[in-house]
Amino acid sequence: MARITLGFICVVCATVSLGVAAQDVVFLFPPVPWEEATRGVVGLSVGTEDAPAAEKLVMAPGFAARAEPAVLTSLRARYSPLVGEAAAGEYDRRFGADERQAVARGPKSLRALAGRLREEAIALPADRLELRRILTVRSFALARRGGAPFAILHELGQDARRLLTGETPAVLAQRTEVDSGLADAALAEGVAGPAATQALAAAARANVELALWQFNRNYLEQAASALARAERHAKAGRLEDLTRACTAVRTALDARRALRDRWVPLAKAAAERPEDPAANAALARFLLIEFRDVEGAVGPAAKSGDVNLEALARAAQTGGAAERAAALGVAIVPLVDAARDARERAVLAKVAAGQLERYLRASSLPDLTQTRARFALSRVEGLATGAPPDVAAVAAEAAGDAGAAVPLAVGPVVLDPPERVIVFVVDASGSMTRHMPGMVETVTRMADGLKRWQRFNCLVLHDDAHRAMSADAVAADDAGKAALARFLGPIAPRGASDAVPALRAAFAGGPEVIQILTDGDFPDRPAVEAEVRRLNAARRTAVNTLGFGDREAQHEALLKRLAAEAGGTYRHVAE
Repeated sequence: MARITLGFICVVCATVSLGVAAQDVVFLFPPVPWEEATRGVVGLSVGTEDAPAAEKLVMAPGFAARAEPAVLTSLRARYSPLVGEAAAGEYDRRFGADERQAVARGPKSLRALAGRLREEAIALPADRLELRRILTVRSFALARRGGAPFAILHELGQDARRLLTGETPAVLAQRTEVDSGLADAALAEGVAGPAATQALAAAARANVELALWQFNRNYLEQAASALARAERHAKAGRLEDLTRACTAVRTALDARRALRDRWVPLAKAAAERPEDPAANAALARFLLIEFRDVEGAVGPAAKSGDVNLEALARAAQTGGAAERAAALGVAIVPLVDAARDARERAVLAKVAAGQLERYLRASSLPDLTQTRARFALSRVEGLATGAPPDVAAVAAEAAGDAGAAVPLAVGPVVLDPPERVIVFVVDASGSMTRHMPGMVETVTRMADGLKRWQRFNCLVLHDDAHRAMSADAVAADDAGKAALARFLGPIAPRGASDAVPALRAAFAGGPEVIQILTDGDFPDRPAVEAEVRRLNAARRTAVNTLGFGDREAQHEALLKRLAAEAGGTYRHVAE
C-alpha cells in the first residue's frame, strides 16, 4: 500500500508492487544531491565552464531527505558517475600536467592538446569507455577554450555524443552540456543558416529532456535551470515549437512546486498528529484531488473520521487487482457527490472513471460487480470531461511535438516510479505446483499496476530450461498485459529449475528491476547466487525476491541474500 513517510519524505508507489526498493521511490526532496548524481560532468555551456554543472538542492525548512540505507545505496549505484575514479586518475597521470601547461601557454597549445586527446580516444579499444569519455569531453572543452572554429567543435561534439549513451543523470547532464556548448559557440562565432539552427535546436531539446527528467524526480530547482537554458537557445533560434514546449514545461514545473509547497504542511501535520481525523482527512483529500493518487490517499483516509474517505480505505482491502479497482471506483462516487466545487467534482469523477474503466477492461463475465461498476461509471463519466488537463501530461506532449525524446512519461500522479523495464522470472518447476495459482495472480497484479510508458517481460523456468513471453520487453499497455495473461495461462509446473540460464536472459536487456518469484528450491543454490553477483557486479539492477511455500530456512536465506546484495527487497507471499 502506498504510504507517505515523513522520516525520509517519499511516497512508496503501489502502482508497481515491487517492494520498497530504490526504484519504487521518488522523493519529494531527492536524497542524492544533484551535484553528487552528476559527478564527473564537465561544464561546457555559458555560465558552467569550469564549474559544477549542478546547483545545490534547496530543501524545505524543517525537512531533510533521508533514505533507508539499502534504498540510498541502490540509488547511488544507478546514479553512477560519468567516469570512475580509476579512469579519472589515469587521465590526470597521463594528461593532467599537459593540460595545465596548455592552459598557461594559451589558445594554440589548447587546440593542439585537444587534437591529441581526440586521437588518443579514437585509438582506445571500445571496452575503455570511461577513459574514452573523459578524453573526448576534455578535447571538446579545450578546443572551445582555445577558440577552435565551430566546424571543429561540431566534429568533437559528435564524437562525445556517441559515447554518452544511457539515461543516468551524469550522462544526461553531459550530453546537454555538449549540445549547449556547441550552440553557445555558434552564437559566439556568428554562425548563420541551417548549421546554427540545428545546433540551437539540439541544445534546446537536450535541455528540455534534461528538465523533464529532473522534473519527474523532483529535482525542481535544477529543472528550472535546464529550462532557462532551453528557453535561451529556443529564443535565439526563433524555434517556435520548442518555445511552446518550454512554456508548457515551465507551467508544469511551477504547478509541481506549488503542489509540493502545499503538501509539506499537510503531511507534516498528519505526521505530528497521526490520529487526528482532521489532519488525515485534509491530507487524503489533497492526495486524491491534487495528486490524483488513490493509493497514497488510502492510509490517511482510514483515519480521517470521514464516512466517505473511510469507505475508500475499506475498498482498498478488496482482493484481486481488477475487483479492487472496481471497489475503489465505486467508493469514490460518494466523494464526487460531496465535492465542494465543480473542479473538485470533475477531478474526482475522472479518478473514479479511471478505476472503473480499469476493472471493466479486465472483466469478462457479467455479474453483480460488473453491473455496479457500469452504473457507477454512467454516473461519473460525463462529469469527468470537465476535469482540468494535467499540466505535466501537456508538457510531455508539447516536448514530444517539438522533437524532444521525453525521458520518462509524466502521468497524473506526481510521484511515479522511475523503472522503465521490469523482468519477472517465474519458477514453474515441479515444487511450485501447489503455489502456481497464487504466483500467477501475484505476477498479474504486479503487471497490472505498471504504467503504459513502462516495459516488461516474463521468463518462466522449468525442466532446466526457460521460456520468454517475448523476445524483447513489451509495453505495459492493455495489449502487453493481455499477452502476459495468454503466456501464463497454459503453464503447468514440472521438472527441476536450473535458474542460471534464465537469470542470464533476464539481465541481458539491462532492466532496472528483476522480480524473482520462487520457493528458492534450486538444485545449485551457490551457483545461482554467484551468477547473480557476477551479472549484477555494477549493481545497476535491483533484484527483488518473492518467496512462496513453507519458508524453509536455507531457501529463504538465499532469497534474502539475493535481494539484499542487489539493493532490492525480499518478502514472503502468504497464500
